[in-house]
Amino acid sequence: MSLVVVEILADGTIRYSPSNQIHANDSVTFQVDGIPVDVEVDFDTPCCFTSSDPLTLNSSNQATASAPETVSTSVTPGSKYGFTATIPDAHRKKFPNWEVKRGELEVPVDPPEDKKRR
Repeated sequence: MSLVVVEILADGTIRYSPSNQIHANDSVTFQVDGIPVDVEVDFDTPCCFTSSDPLTLNSSNQATASAPETVSTSVTPGSKYGFTATIPDAHRKKFPNWEVKRGELEVPVDPPEDKKRR
């Protein structure tokens, strides 16, 4: 099991650490940085997480700045799973250059390194 962080920045950049590759049972933390208004994260269907509920993140409060998700055991190797990050119209004036941002998590065909060594 690994930890992947998906960071959504105020300039609209989506950064993955260490990468956008995920495996079954991995933990993925979505977080926003420098965006003190609600950011809605919606997952495409099919969803790679155990819950497909959308997330609402807001960096004005540490408790709402990030949210963890667990990758489902039913993810398909070689598949890509998309998500969308948006700022609701009510807050768009604070971020006039923000556009809907698309991100993607990928399940590689090869098993994770720690399973290869066993």
